[in-house]
Amino acid sequence: MTTIAHLSDLHFGRLDEKVAEILLEELHSQRPDVIVVSGDFTQRARRREFEAARNYVARFPSRPLMVPGNHDVPTFNLLERFIRPTARFRHWLEKERYPRQDHASVSLLGINTARPGGWYTDWSRGRISSEQLSTIQQRFRGHEELGVRILVTHHPFLFPPEQEGRHLVKGPKDTLESLASCGVDLVLAGHFHRAWSDLVATRHPEVPSIVVAQASTSTSTRLKTEPNAYNWIEVDLPSLHITSHEWREGRFASTVSKAYRRDGGGWTRTE
Repeated sequence: MTTIAHLSDLHFGRLDEKVAEILLEELHSQRPDVIVVSGDFTQRARRREFEAARNYVARFPSRPLMVPGNHDVPTFNLLERFIRPTARFRHWLEKERYPRQDHASVSLLGINTARPGGWYTDWSRGRISSEQLSTIQQRFRGHEELGVRILVTHHPFLFPPEQEGRHLVKGPKDTLESLASCGVDLVLAGHFHRAWSDLVATRHPEVPSIVVAQASTSTSTRLKTEPNAYNWIEVDLPSLHITSHEWREGRFASTVSKAYRRDGGGWTRTE
């Protein structure tokens, strides 16, 4: 079995220090095989926030797979925002454009869905380029030996229940079809500060089955209807379990847990 701790939206600059320290203790106690942080390490992409984030993840029991979020793109320095939008993230946290990790029965690839802006008012929205889709294809398509093929992004492809009105990755259904054709099994994301997982087929029945899991903000004070949380994922083929660990009364406690199973037709939900 392979275990994954899925963190997201740390938001240094709006950090809850007590929650952050308890989370660090949990990571050292549970020793997951893989740690993933799906973006928004900072609040305003300030250098001091990136430095604090770097110092924090350096205390993890292992090096995490990290991708940037929209908050990791400079807010106030517009020249840097549009000329070198991820330069600070690359300097302080992750130099690789496409970070990869392989552990036993899982293979992970991270991509950057954050963009500096566009011809729309909400610059927090995400995108995936044709180059990125090509990289995903080269990494995963036809490589069943990789086990569970996991894509890590910041922006989600589906809305959680009872949440609409914010932008998903542009062209989410078409992108999900492309990901399914590449052999992606699981997509990990953040952004909405909601802990949730489900099958893509529940929203898009015509798309081959993929599991999506979104994480809440793990350590910040920027709560949006839900407490701080992280996802604990257990991969024991053909089974996959995703459990939300929520902050309750001074500690993290396991709450909602969902199980999935892979067969010849893809992934299905199990009790």
